[in-house]
Amino acid sequence: MCLNGEVMGAGHPRDVLTAEVLERTYGARMEVLEHGGMPVVVDQSPAAANVVPLRRSAAR
Repeated sequence: MCLNGEVMGAGHPRDVLTAEVLERTYGARMEVLEHGGMPVVVDQSPAAANVVPLRRSAAR
């Protein structure tokens, strides 16, 4: 269940953890990805644009 003064979404986590429900709940754009069968929430706010991705080193 997602709450913000009222119920914003209720049900199975896959039905509630959506970009739309999270944006209504927290007032910020988010993306929900899946990794290893688990949902991962990623901030899509303008501040996230300042994040610099890590470079992967070459395999040894």
